[in-house]
Amino acid sequence: MLILRHNELSADDLFLIERKMVKLADPEQPFDWSLHDDLLSKSRPEVYGSIIGLLKRTGFCSSLGITTSEFLDFLIDVDHGYEDNPYHSFYHAADVAMVLYHMLKDYDVSDYLSSIDMAALMIAALCHDIGHPGMNNNYQVNMNTELSQRYHNLSVLESYSCSIAMDLLTKHQLLYNVEEIGKEHGIPTSEEKIRKFIVKAILATDMICHYQLQANLNGLLEFISAEDSHKVLPTVTDLFSTRGQDSPLIYFEEHYFSESSTCCSRSRPKSACEFLPAEETVESAAFVSPKYPLTEGQRQALCEILLHAADISNAVRPWDICLKWSNLVCIEFFRQGEAEKQAGLPVSPNMDRHQVNQATIGAQFSDFIVRPYFELFVSLFPKAKELLVNLQDNRKRWAMEGSDAEEEEDESGEEIEVPSTHDEEKRLGDHPPFLGFPTAAFNPGRRLSAAAGTIVLPSRASRRPFINMRSSSHSSLEKWGNLSSNNEESVEVKNRRKSEQDEFYRNSTSSIESSPPRRVVNNLFVS
Repeated sequence: MLILRHNELSADDLFLIERKMVKLADPEQPFDWSLHDDLLSKSRPEVYGSIIGLLKRTGFCSSLGITTSEFLDFLIDVDHGYEDNPYHSFYHAADVAMVLYHMLKDYDVSDYLSSIDMAALMIAALCHDIGHPGMNNNYQVNMNTELSQRYHNLSVLESYSCSIAMDLLTKHQLLYNVEEIGKEHGIPTSEEKIRKFIVKAILATDMICHYQLQANLNGLLEFISAEDSHKVLPTVTDLFSTRGQDSPLIYFEEHYFSESSTCCSRSRPKSACEFLPAEETVESAAFVSPKYPLTEGQRQALCEILLHAADISNAVRPWDICLKWSNLVCIEFFRQGEAEKQAGLPVSPNMDRHQVNQATIGAQFSDFIVRPYFELFVSLFPKAKELLVNLQDNRKRWAMEGSDAEEEEDESGEEIEVPSTHDEEKRLGDHPPFLGFPTAAFNPGRRLSAAAGTIVLPSRASRRPFINMRSSSHSSLEKWGNLSSNNEESVEVKNRRKSEQDEFYRNSTSSIESSPPRRVVNNLFVS
């Protein structure tokens, strides 16, 4: 029986949560979730039950010494902390957590992590965008918002999510027993260590860390693949220790992990007999130590790599899921673009509805960001090859969407401007177009936006070490167009505490907020 301390749910909702949880948590039943599953079509109680049910299979509650009711209470507060954004919502966080579970179990990633590692990773996943206002870091800094001032313009929204997560962990006392639990199972740890683990994982979801994470992924691949791993050093680097005063971790060292901080004080320690409550004993057998010996730093790096992979995984999901999340991303992007215009700011990359379109956004995200990262990921975890198959299929669909839209423009008689490649070809010399894009698309130093943030494209030479072990080639977008603009109906965002909110997610994924642009223009990939 589920009993809540800080929140209230109806008896019907609690029954639905428990029924879904029991079905998914039963170790005798097959794993009942796949990359095809659509959380956007589910009610909140169904989402709660799905998350709890799958996490019980990892021994989540046993690893932390908490009850299912305590975790549900925490999960509801996490949900309350998310804003009414089309994309950066609780549903996105839940989806990331579910993708992570799929990676851990279906791709054997769990062999490299302990149960405590996986529990901390799941907390980071659920909280990684909590509090996100729907306008990205670029907007926060340019508008000099209160958040940008508080976090000194360093990973502003990721830092805000970390602060909220730390406060919720304190409120729910979720980590108060991990030290004793760790001792019991021979994995020394502490509450502060796990808090730092979670903070680092969330901060690493800032797109500024993308290429560092890719380098660490390459390092882990070389280390694990080496016949004598001791000769492969260093394998990973700490994303924050090398940044000096520009490290966003400094804020948390000062405010949460200092000796004067009270975030880790124990106001309600449990006795040893409470560590595994009766309702949780079914999980105790799931508590595991890593099968493959990695250092603590390597396991931290791997969890950062995994969370980022799940965060940008929309492009490697089946097409119907990929398209639904892409629709929501575009709604949020174009809203920010309009807000920036109204504020007199330069429009962020990919956010001007009159300069870019959904097919372009989806294609460039796949080619520049997702494909190199996941080719390394699949090299490390071969069972994940289905992700590259999905990515290739989706890339072809984006090419078809762009081609179909351009044919519509040709029939309408509207003029189409093709991006000029002459200057870029001269600058790049004999280098071929990168990953199927027109040569003009690639320019080191230019920026592009992804749902997780804005990224600066590095030089071709600095990217080369990570562009290896290629899968079959993708179709190129030789012509760039826009999606059909037949459906111009805007989507109204409901108050997410109203019952209609779940319906918003079911309906809004079929169309973008307003009609796409009718022209292809120069500088297609930049602000």
